[in-house]
Amino acid sequence: MPGAGPAATPLPARAPPVTIVIDTDDLPATTARALASHQPAAGRITVDPTPATTAPAALAQDVLHALGKTCFGTPAGNGAWADSLTPAWMAVRAWILALHISGLTVTRAHRLTEHRLRQLLHLREHTGIHLTLLWHTRPTPTLRQLLAGIDHHTTRTLTTPTGTGTTTDRRPPRMSFPWLDPPQSLPGLAVPRARRSPCQGVEPLPRLARPGTPASDGHAELADRLHTLAHPLHAAALTTTLLTGAGPARLALIRGTDVHPDGTHVKVHDPHTHHRCRIHALPAWAHTLITAAHHHHQDTSRPPTSALYPLITARDAATLTEHATSIHIRLPH
Repeated sequence: MPGAGPAATPLPARAPPVTIVIDTDDLPATTARALASHQPAAGRITVDPTPATTAPAALAQDVLHALGKTCFGTPAGNGAWADSLTPAWMAVRAWILALHISGLTVTRAHRLTEHRLRQLLHLREHTGIHLTLLWHTRPTPTLRQLLAGIDHHTTRTLTTPTGTGTTTDRRPPRMSFPWLDPPQSLPGLAVPRARRSPCQGVEPLPRLARPGTPASDGHAELADRLHTLAHPLHAAALTTTLLTGAGPARLALIRGTDVHPDGTHVKVHDPHTHHRCRIHALPAWAHTLITAAHHHHQDTSRPPTSALYPLITARDAATLTEHATSIHIRLPH
């Protein structure tokens, strides 16, 4: 299916200098202050790394957990991808960009291996995040070598924002909670296409659908459950299905260029002729979920016009059904 040409991936903003907080006395107040500064809604998260683990993707999983994501549990295999280093960090990068996280503080960073410290520095380079490391020993040669050529400064005082912000951490799924019915599908705006002309993505279209009724923004519980899904593509595909009623066949046709970078709109294709594809304006609570999928797609080596959900739609979208079941949401019929 032809479409718009590749788009350049925007570069992240230049990251602030890395902050190294030297706390050789290991003062409880310093760690407590770092943990108290965890305010995802204000763009700040604090990660307390899991101790004594050799799992390759453990640190990425710790960051996902700090972001309110659940990597494991039902369905079986839900977190299998999170055990792999590259997929786990791709998910972290996508969520940090989509959630506008600007500050990351890591406690007990002196216990991290050189490899994991490099992972954090790579995350900073990719997302432009302000990285703060709590270092409870004297600076080591490894630390000095890692920071050579990287803008950084050391301090003995952890500076935290004066405002406490508003904490809106997503709640993890409870052990027992009621099932949710899918919301009423958004009608969308039909986009006619001239014969033999390419089926364009969202951005080049002259007009976009307007947002749905105000009631479409009133699904706080639905949003909370969707935000616990750790993989950006799983969360976005399920969101798209619930809001537009698109089944596996139509999900398979959605390309990277069919979601707006701001997550405001998604294009669902006519599976036969592409003459009556529809643009759906999404409620505000869904924007971050769709934007995360956009960032994840940009982070791959696939062109923007390639399928956005290539694996999710396999086996009649069985993965989608499993994830909907895990958070007790019924799919549209």
